[in-house]
Amino acid sequence: MGLFSRKPNIKKLKSNNEVDELVNILKSTRDMAVREAAAQALGTMDSSQAVDRLIQIAQLSGHAAQISAVQALGRSNNPAVVPALTKLLQTENSQMHFYAVLSLIQINSRPALESFVSWIVQRKDVERTMTLSRLVLYGADIRIINALVMLLAANVPSLQKGAQLALVQIGAPAVDQLIQIFKKSNDGAVADTLVRMYQEGKLDGNLKNKIRQTGNISSNE
Repeated sequence: MGLFSRKPNIKKLKSNNEVDELVNILKSTRDMAVREAAAQALGTMDSSQAVDRLIQIAQLSGHAAQISAVQALGRSNNPAVVPALTKLLQTENSQMHFYAVLSLIQINSRPALESFVSWIVQRKDVERTMTLSRLVLYGADIRIINALVMLLAANVPSLQKGAQLALVQIGAPAVDQLIQIFKKSNDGAVADTLVRMYQEGKLDGNLKNKIRQTGNISSNE
Protein backbone atom coordinates (compact mmCIF):
# COMPACT_ATOMS: atom_id res chain seq x y z
CA MET A 1 0.00 0.00 0.00
CA GLY A 2 1.60 3.25 -1.13
CA LEU A 3 2.02 6.35 0.99
CA PHE A 4 -1.01 8.11 -0.50
CA SER A 5 -3.11 5.08 -1.43
CA ARG A 6 -6.62 4.73 -0.09
CA LYS A 7 -7.37 2.25 2.63
CA PRO A 8 -9.31 -0.75 1.35
CA ASN A 9 -13.04 -0.95 2.00
CA ILE A 10 -12.97 -3.98 4.29
CA LYS A 11 -16.71 -3.95 4.94
CA LYS A 12 -17.46 -4.04 1.22
CA LEU A 13 -14.92 -6.80 0.58
CA LYS A 14 -16.53 -8.86 3.32
CA SER A 15 -20.06 -8.32 2.01
CA ASN A 16 -18.86 -9.37 -1.45
CA ASN A 17 -17.22 -12.50 0.02
CA GLU A 18 -13.81 -11.46 -1.34
CA VAL A 19 -11.80 -13.97 0.69
CA ASP A 20 -8.68 -13.89 -1.50
CA GLU A 21 -8.48 -10.09 -1.44
CA LEU A 22 -8.93 -9.95 2.33
CA VAL A 23 -6.21 -12.57 2.77
CA ASN A 24 -3.90 -10.59 0.51
CA ILE A 25 -4.50 -7.45 2.58
CA LEU A 26 -3.98 -9.34 5.84
CA LYS A 27 -0.65 -10.74 4.69
CA SER A 28 0.74 -7.69 2.91
CA THR A 29 -0.37 -4.52 4.68
CA ARG A 30 1.88 -2.74 7.18
CA ASP A 31 -1.07 -0.84 8.59
CA MET A 32 -1.96 -2.58 11.85
CA ALA A 33 -5.53 -1.24 11.91
CA VAL A 34 -6.17 -2.46 8.37
CA ARG A 35 -4.59 -5.82 9.18
CA GLU A 36 -6.81 -6.24 12.24
CA ALA A 37 -9.91 -5.25 10.27
CA ALA A 38 -9.13 -7.73 7.49
CA ALA A 39 -8.53 -10.53 9.99
CA GLN A 40 -11.73 -9.76 11.86
CA ALA A 41 -13.69 -9.71 8.60
CA LEU A 42 -12.36 -13.14 7.67
CA GLY A 43 -13.04 -14.49 11.16
CA THR A 44 -16.67 -13.39 11.11
CA MET A 45 -17.50 -14.48 7.57
CA ASP A 46 -19.80 -17.45 7.13
CA SER A 47 -17.20 -19.17 4.98
CA SER A 48 -15.19 -22.35 5.55
CA GLN A 49 -12.69 -21.04 2.99
CA ALA A 50 -12.06 -17.93 5.11
CA VAL A 51 -11.50 -20.05 8.22
CA ASP A 52 -9.14 -22.38 6.36
CA ARG A 53 -7.09 -19.42 5.12
CA LEU A 54 -6.90 -17.95 8.61
CA ILE A 55 -5.64 -21.29 9.93
CA GLN A 56 -2.92 -21.29 7.26
CA ILE A 57 -1.81 -17.77 8.22
CA ALA A 58 -1.91 -18.66 11.93
CA GLN A 59 0.76 -21.26 11.21
CA LEU A 60 3.14 -18.77 9.56
CA SER A 61 5.62 -18.44 12.41
CA GLY A 62 7.08 -14.95 12.70
CA HIS A 63 4.77 -13.43 10.09
CA ALA A 64 3.27 -10.06 11.07
CA ALA A 65 -0.22 -11.36 10.33
CA GLN A 66 0.08 -14.46 12.53
CA ILE A 67 -1.22 -12.91 15.76
CA SER A 68 -4.08 -11.17 13.93
CA ALA A 69 -5.09 -14.49 12.36
CA VAL A 70 -5.00 -16.33 15.70
CA GLN A 71 -7.13 -13.64 17.34
CA ALA A 72 -9.59 -13.77 14.45
CA LEU A 73 -9.94 -17.54 14.88
CA GLY A 74 -11.01 -16.92 18.47
CA ARG A 75 -13.58 -14.35 17.36
CA SER A 76 -14.94 -16.81 14.80
CA ASN A 77 -16.51 -18.80 17.66
CA ASN A 78 -16.05 -21.86 15.45
CA PRO A 79 -15.30 -25.10 17.34
CA ALA A 80 -13.72 -26.50 14.16
CA VAL A 81 -10.62 -24.31 14.71
CA VAL A 82 -9.80 -25.85 18.11
CA PRO A 83 -7.31 -28.42 16.71
CA ALA A 84 -5.38 -25.67 14.89
CA LEU A 85 -5.19 -23.50 18.02
CA THR A 86 -4.19 -26.51 20.12
CA LYS A 87 -1.38 -27.21 17.66
CA LEU A 88 -0.02 -23.70 18.28
CA LEU A 89 0.25 -24.53 21.97
CA GLN A 90 2.71 -27.26 21.05
CA THR A 91 5.19 -24.85 19.47
CA GLU A 92 8.11 -23.18 21.26
CA ASN A 93 6.66 -19.69 20.74
CA SER A 94 5.55 -18.61 24.24
CA GLN A 95 4.10 -15.35 22.93
CA MET A 96 1.89 -17.27 20.52
CA HIS A 97 0.84 -19.58 23.35
CA PHE A 98 -1.05 -16.76 25.05
CA TYR A 99 -2.93 -15.68 21.92
CA ALA A 100 -3.88 -19.29 21.25
CA VAL A 101 -5.06 -19.66 24.86
CA LEU A 102 -7.12 -16.48 24.63
CA SER A 103 -8.74 -17.67 21.42
CA LEU A 104 -9.55 -21.08 22.87
CA ILE A 105 -11.21 -19.43 25.86
CA GLN A 106 -13.18 -17.09 23.58
CA ILE A 107 -14.52 -20.03 21.57
CA ASN A 108 -15.85 -21.30 24.89
CA SER A 109 -16.67 -24.86 23.79
CA ARG A 110 -15.94 -27.77 26.11
CA PRO A 111 -13.14 -29.15 23.87
CA ALA A 112 -11.57 -25.68 23.63
CA LEU A 113 -11.54 -25.20 27.40
CA GLU A 114 -10.28 -28.74 27.99
CA SER A 115 -7.44 -28.06 25.56
CA PHE A 116 -6.53 -24.92 27.51
CA VAL A 117 -6.63 -26.72 30.87
CA SER A 118 -4.61 -29.66 29.55
CA TRP A 119 -1.95 -27.28 28.25
CA ILE A 120 -1.60 -25.07 31.33
CA VAL A 121 -1.44 -28.06 33.69
CA GLN A 122 1.72 -29.17 31.87
CA ARG A 123 3.42 -25.75 31.91
CA LYS A 124 6.15 -24.72 34.29
CA ASP A 125 5.11 -22.36 37.09
CA VAL A 126 6.72 -19.35 35.40
CA GLU A 127 4.63 -19.65 32.23
CA ARG A 128 1.51 -20.52 34.22
CA THR A 129 1.91 -17.39 36.35
CA MET A 130 2.54 -15.22 33.30
CA THR A 131 -0.50 -16.60 31.48
CA LEU A 132 -2.82 -16.14 34.46
CA SER A 133 -1.53 -12.59 35.04
CA ARG A 134 -2.30 -11.68 31.44
CA LEU A 135 -5.76 -13.25 31.61
CA VAL A 136 -6.57 -10.94 34.53
CA LEU A 137 -6.37 -8.03 32.09
CA TYR A 138 -9.31 -9.57 30.19
CA GLY A 139 -11.19 -10.47 33.38
CA ALA A 140 -14.37 -8.54 32.61
CA ASP A 141 -15.06 -11.22 29.97
CA ILE A 142 -17.25 -13.90 31.55
CA ARG A 143 -15.50 -16.54 29.42
CA ILE A 144 -12.20 -15.74 31.15
CA ILE A 145 -13.88 -16.07 34.55
CA ASN A 146 -15.37 -19.46 33.61
CA ALA A 147 -11.98 -20.71 32.40
CA LEU A 148 -10.31 -19.66 35.65
CA VAL A 149 -13.06 -21.41 37.64
CA MET A 150 -12.26 -24.61 35.73
CA LEU A 151 -8.66 -24.30 36.94
CA LEU A 152 -9.83 -24.28 40.56
CA ALA A 153 -10.55 -27.98 40.06
CA ALA A 154 -7.12 -28.76 38.57
CA ASN A 155 -5.14 -31.39 40.45
CA VAL A 156 -2.18 -29.01 40.75
CA PRO A 157 -2.15 -26.98 43.99
CA SER A 158 0.02 -24.15 42.61
CA LEU A 159 -2.31 -23.80 39.63
CA GLN A 160 -5.38 -23.76 41.87
CA LYS A 161 -3.81 -21.01 43.98
CA GLY A 162 -2.84 -19.07 40.85
CA ALA A 163 -6.37 -19.25 39.44
CA GLN A 164 -7.85 -18.17 42.77
CA LEU A 165 -5.46 -15.22 42.96
CA ALA A 166 -6.37 -14.22 39.40
CA LEU A 167 -10.08 -14.23 40.29
CA VAL A 168 -9.39 -12.14 43.40
CA GLN A 169 -7.44 -9.66 41.27
CA ILE A 170 -10.29 -9.48 38.74
CA GLY A 171 -12.53 -8.66 41.68
CA ALA A 172 -15.95 -7.09 41.12
CA PRO A 173 -16.57 -8.33 37.54
CA ALA A 174 -16.19 -11.93 38.77
CA VAL A 175 -18.38 -11.83 41.88
CA ASP A 176 -21.83 -12.38 40.38
CA GLN A 177 -20.62 -15.20 38.12
CA LEU A 178 -18.86 -16.98 40.98
CA ILE A 179 -21.97 -16.69 43.15
CA GLN A 180 -24.10 -18.21 40.37
CA ILE A 181 -21.63 -21.07 39.96
CA PHE A 182 -21.54 -21.68 43.71
CA LYS A 183 -25.34 -21.77 43.97
CA LYS A 184 -25.49 -24.41 41.23
CA SER A 185 -22.56 -26.55 42.35
CA ASN A 186 -21.89 -25.78 46.05
CA ASP A 187 -18.25 -26.12 45.04
CA GLY A 188 -15.80 -25.74 47.93
CA ALA A 189 -13.06 -24.16 45.82
CA VAL A 190 -15.48 -21.54 44.52
CA ALA A 191 -16.65 -20.88 48.09
CA ASP A 192 -13.04 -20.43 49.24
CA THR A 193 -12.45 -17.99 46.39
CA LEU A 194 -15.51 -15.94 47.36
CA VAL A 195 -14.27 -15.78 50.95
CA ARG A 196 -10.85 -14.61 49.81
CA MET A 197 -12.46 -12.00 47.53
CA TYR A 198 -14.50 -10.79 50.49
CA GLN A 199 -11.41 -10.53 52.67
CA GLU A 200 -8.87 -9.22 50.16
CA GLY A 201 -10.74 -7.88 47.15
CA LYS A 202 -11.53 -4.22 46.62
CA LEU A 203 -15.29 -4.69 46.67
CA ASP A 204 -18.06 -2.27 47.53
CA GLY A 205 -20.57 -2.95 50.29
CA ASN A 206 -23.20 -4.28 47.91
CA LEU A 207 -20.91 -6.98 46.51
CA LYS A 208 -19.66 -7.92 49.97
CA ASN A 209 -23.27 -8.30 51.07
CA LYS A 210 -23.97 -10.61 48.11
CA ILE A 211 -21.04 -12.81 49.13
CA ARG A 212 -22.22 -12.78 52.77
CA GLN A 213 -25.62 -14.04 51.63
CA THR A 214 -24.03 -17.21 50.20
CA GLY A 215 -23.44 -18.33 53.79
CA ASN A 216 -19.67 -18.61 53.41
CA ILE A 217 -18.75 -15.66 55.62
CA SER A 218 -18.70 -16.08 59.39
CA SER A 219 -20.67 -13.60 61.50
CA ASN A 220 -17.53 -12.03 62.98
CA GLU A 221 -16.07 -10.99 59.58
